[in-house]
Formats: sequence, structure tokens, C-alpha cells
Amino acid sequence: MTETLKLTNVVKYYQDGDARIEVLREVSLAVKPGEFAAVVGPSGAGKSTFLSIAGALLRPSEGQVYLAGQEITQLSQKQWTKIRLEQIGFIFQNSELIPYLTVMDQLRYMSVLAKRKGQEQRAQDLLTHLELANRLQQYPAALSGGERQRVAIARALMNDPQLILADEPTASLDSKRGREVVTMLRDEVHANHKAAVMVTHDERVLDLVDTVYQIEDGVLKKKD
Repeated sequence: MTETLKLTNVVKYYQDGDARIEVLREVSLAVKPGEFAAVVGPSGAGKSTFLSIAGALLRPSEGQVYLAGQEITQLSQKQWTKIRLEQIGFIFQNSELIPYLTVMDQLRYMSVLAKRKGQEQRAQDLLTHLELANRLQQYPAALSGGERQRVAIARALMNDPQLILADEPTASLDSKRGREVVTMLRDEVHANHKAAVMVTHDERVLDLVDTVYQIEDGVLKKKD
């Protein structure tokens, strides 16, 4: 089975005069379809850099990144944009919904960006599945934190991506709502054979994922 996401010996460093500052050190990871992985670690450990490289937002200094078997490290920025729109769904720490768009329009906008037509029913089905059918015409300001994150999950799934990347999705939620959101994400990954990587500080939800990695000082290791 081809891994949806594969990083091989990825290094990221910056030059500061004669000094080389390493943010990621020989990071390797593979996430298969239907697998939900979490990456945990302290602030400054390299989590954000790792997620940016995995999501085709930042080039590694060394090493390779594969998405569904395709090596993407050397692709152009234009090709990266296409990959992000069509193959990767992002869920951000504070949902990052567009404040002047309704719940339904958040998802419609994703279709517009990807130049996909006839997606109205898919948007409705996703929102209904995530228990938001009665909130379609609401704006983000009228939603609870948990509802906003559920909209963010629906938006991430709108273009049927192969890979979902979640950056601290429970950070602004209480423990109950945070667990609900991660449970929904897990269920989507397993039911629809997606691959997902969640960067988190929240160890209370780690029992919901399939694989846990620890990152510290730029070194990634699988936890037992």
C-alpha cells in the first residue's frame, strides 16, 4: 500500500552568519490511508515547521516529501498551490473561518478556489453529517468554538483531499468539545480512508489516534 504522506530524511535549517540552525533533523515518517497520526512535543520543537513541510508550504533543506507516491519537493509554487487545493485539507488552531461568509459559503468558497462545480450537495451532506444542518446560514461569530471547528473539518474535507493536516485543533476548546472534534476527525479518517496528521499539545486526546510521534529539538521519534 502506497503511503499517503511520506517524509524521508527531511532536514530544515537556516543560516545565521556562519552558524547553521537546524529546526528539523533527519525526520522520516509515513502515514497510510486510513491512519490518524499525532505529533506531540514542546513549543519550539519543530512541530510547525514539520507541518508546513508536510503541507507543501515550505521546502525542506534536504530530504524528500512524497504525497500519494509523488515526490513533491522540487515542484513549482504553482504546482504546490494545486496540490494544496486538491489533495490536502488544513484544519487550523482557531478554525480560521472567513468572518463575512456563512457556514455554507465557507464550503462553497473551497469549490470556487478548486474550480469545481456541482458541489452544493456535497457541502450540505458534509455539514449535515457533522451536525451543522441547522447552522448553514450562520456566520462564524454566531457559532460556538466547537461548531467553528466542525465547520473547519467540513471545509477541510470539501475537496475530498487524500491528506488532512490539523494544527492544534483543540487549543481553543474545553476538554469535552476538544474530544468531540478529534473523535469526528478520527471517524472521517477511518470511514473514508483518509490519512491525517494532527499536531497537538493535548495529550487527553491521544487515545483517539492510531500512531503517536514525539518531536523534540527537531528529532522525530515514534512513541510506543
